[in-house]
Amino acid sequence: MSQSDRLSETGASVDSDLTRIKTEQVERCVSCVLPRTLKEVSFDVGGRCSVCGERKIPPDASPLQADYEPQLQAFADDLRNRGTGHQYDCLVGLSGGRDSTYLLHQLSRKHGLRCLAAYYRTPFTHSVVDDNVRRTAKILDVPLIDISINQEQHRKVARDACLLWKKKPSPELINLSCVVCKLVHRELYRIARTHDVATIILGGNKYEEAQFLPAYVAGDEEAGAHSFLSQARKSLRVMRRGIAFLVKRPSIIRHLPMGVRASLMYLTPHTSYLQLRYPGVHAVEYFYVRPYDEKDCVRTIREELDWRLPPDYKTDWRADCAFADLKNYMFLKTVGASYMDAFLSNMVRDGTITRDEALRRLADEGTISWERIRHAADVLDLPIEFFDGGERAAVSSARPTT
Repeated sequence: MSQSDRLSETGASVDSDLTRIKTEQVERCVSCVLPRTLKEVSFDVGGRCSVCGERKIPPDASPLQADYEPQLQAFADDLRNRGTGHQYDCLVGLSGGRDSTYLLHQLSRKHGLRCLAAYYRTPFTHSVVDDNVRRTAKILDVPLIDISINQEQHRKVARDACLLWKKKPSPELINLSCVVCKLVHRELYRIARTHDVATIILGGNKYEEAQFLPAYVAGDEEAGAHSFLSQARKSLRVMRRGIAFLVKRPSIIRHLPMGVRASLMYLTPHTSYLQLRYPGVHAVEYFYVRPYDEKDCVRTIREELDWRLPPDYKTDWRADCAFADLKNYMFLKTVGASYMDAFLSNMVRDGTITRDEALRRLADEGTISWERIRHAADVLDLPIEFFDGGERAAVSSARPTT
């Protein structure tokens, strides 16, 4: 049997240009699919990760089987009541990715709400994604506001963080690379106030929590994590850790003000600061009210909104920014796991997909897209070799052996 055939049988795959075999084999949690290489999570003698040890995996039922329609109808009715006398019922944060696109469709078409959309095109946003945004707004007849954030500042902060990460990898530097995006949360509240909108709706869901992020705490995926006190504790924890990290690195201390604002004031759309600063505006994650239906999401946006995936993208999740794959690469190198590992593991833990399905998806969607990394590297004015030290085959979301 050839090496290629053998690796195929054990779950290995060939990378994007079909020229390199991924030879690194990584064992994964026997309950979910978190890799044993993950430094922030422990594994027991049976191979079960500590995250699964804290949660009971549903044996049969999927959360999608629950009757959520009465609750969802009450939610939509509340939005209409809050929007009475105003031009819009809600402001929707639109990125061009699949979830926010689906969110806008559901609010506009399913619930018949009067929506206003706001969109920030980052330096790493593919033109296909930008087209998705504008086409979606046009089809749904939703007014679209472009958020203006200093693109050069965004690029510079990301570049500085990547340069420092290369010298001494750390999760904090990886998070700092995207800190400017946190300003979007501030801009959403400003737009809501300017246009007298009472509610901001966002498309986050509980499956997106990554257990290796510095800000992660078990239970953050629950709706209660958005409360005032919970957000205050989280912001202070992140700020203390972030400041301690930055003061030890004089070369990046100039970004300290941005880091403090992003952690204390704008870390999430639900920070205590934003709740106090804009008392008449309420931010809600739609998929904490309605269970997230991934299959219906993808089907709906493709069939009804002609949503398109940029070329060479491995997955439609987090397809709105090329920097996502660069972050995956850095997290894999630094802590031994990717966002996709966490996302699929969370879905397995919740009974939404099976472990076998997650393993199959990792074989394709879990693979790093080097074209996306090349795009991000070009924006940062860094050569692709800065990230790819001839190790494309090794640094990938490693294929499972079990």
